[in-house]
Amino acid sequence: MLVTTSRYSSQATRNFAKNFAKIISCKYVARGKKAIDSLVLLARKNGDDKICVAIEKSSLLDHLEFLTIKPNLKWSWEIDQVPVKHESEN
Repeated sequence: MLVTTSRYSSQATRNFAKNFAKIISCKYVARGKKAIDSLVLLARKNGDDKICVAIEKSSLLDHLEFLTIKPNLKWSWEIDQVPVKHESEN
């Protein structure tokens, strides 16, 4: 699985994505201006069938979304989202 962030994400979200990728032994890719199609091509080159995207809301990490990459097809968003709880939340 390839791990990245939404475009123009904060440093905190990028750090989370880098650390998350290390913990689950996956590759982190800096998103920058890359389109999803570019990330899909990169994931396919690496033999990955999923991309995890750390999504921000109001400059804070909000949730993780997953793209499934199917052979001979483009890609599709999975419906499941994993919410991220912050330390300040009870």
